[in-house]
Amino acid sequence: MSWQAKREQVTEVMNQLASQNVNQMSVEQLQGMKQQYEQVDSSLSAYLTQQAKDYQLSDKLEQTGVLQQQIQRLQEEADKMKTDVETALARDELLRSRERTGNNHTLYLLDRPVRRGMVPYLWALSVLFVGVGVLFFYWLTPTLLLPSTQNGQSGGILAMLTEIFMNRLTWMTLFGAASIVILFLSLKIAGVFGK
Repeated sequence: MSWQAKREQVTEVMNQLASQNVNQMSVEQLQGMKQQYEQVDSSLSAYLTQQAKDYQLSDKLEQTGVLQQQIQRLQEEADKMKTDVETALARDELLRSRERTGNNHTLYLLDRPVRRGMVPYLWALSVLFVGVGVLFFYWLTPTLLLPSTQNGQSGGILAMLTEIFMNRLTWMTLFGAASIVILFLSLKIAGVFGK
C-alpha cells in the first residue's frame, strides 16, 4: 500500500471517530472508541515500521547525489550561457555604436570587424573584380572606338587605351602594383608598421 492510500485510510477513520459526540456516550462506548484509536495507531506504526525496513536508504542517497551533481552542472552551464549572452549583447552594442576604440590589429570593413582568415578571400575577390573590369573594358573598347582617320588608324583616346592594354609591360606593371598592395596590407595586418 502506498503512503497516500494509507494516509487517506487513516484520515477517513479519524474523521469518523471525530464526528461522534463524546458528551452523550457511555463508558463502554468511550472504551470502544479508545480501542479504535489504538488500532489506528498500531496499524500506522506497523505500516511505518514495514516501510522503514523496505526503504533503500543507500539507493535514495545515491540518486539524490546524482541529482545534485546534475543540478550543479546545469547551474554552471546556465551561468556560462548567461555570460555568453551578456558578452554577445555588449559586443553587439559596441559594434553598433559609433564611439569605439579598436587596437592596431583590428581591421574594419563596412563598419564591421573582419577576421584575419577572411583577408585572403577579400584580396582574391578584389583581384578578380579588377580583372573582370579590365576584361570587360578590353572587350567593349572596339565598339567604342572613334571612326578611323585618313591613314587607316583609329584616333582618339580609346585607341591609345587599347594599345596600352595590349602591351605586355602594362600587365606586368598592374601585377607588380597588386603584389605591392598585397605585401603592404599583409604587413599592416601583421602589425609590422603603422598605426
